[in-house]
Amino acid sequence: MTSELARRRLIAIKAEDGQDTLSIHRALQLKILKDLDKDPQNREKVFRQAYMLVRKKFPEPSPIQVPEPHKVGQYHFLGPSLLLDQKIACDCLYSHFKLCC
Repeated sequence: MTSELARRRLIAIKAEDGQDTLSIHRALQLKILKDLDKDPQNREKVFRQAYMLVRKKFPEPSPIQVPEPHKVGQYHFLGPSLLLDQKIACDCLYSHFKLCC
């Protein structure tokens, strides 16, 4: 499936700093979000899966952890994904509890 999406230029798989990254075309992102809006239970399931992927990469820090600001640049590529995750989380909170983010 990923090869077909890449062929159609809807996703791009890049090796960056020794790690594979996946970029998703905005049109595909919007289509996914619209589809998820139709099924709140599935949207919540997908959000939890995305959350767990991010949490796996960034486990809860130790309370005695020393900040390492020099490492911030290593994670710049996560920005768009985190913003999308925040939108989904806010939509979930709003639909369940009528809260705004």
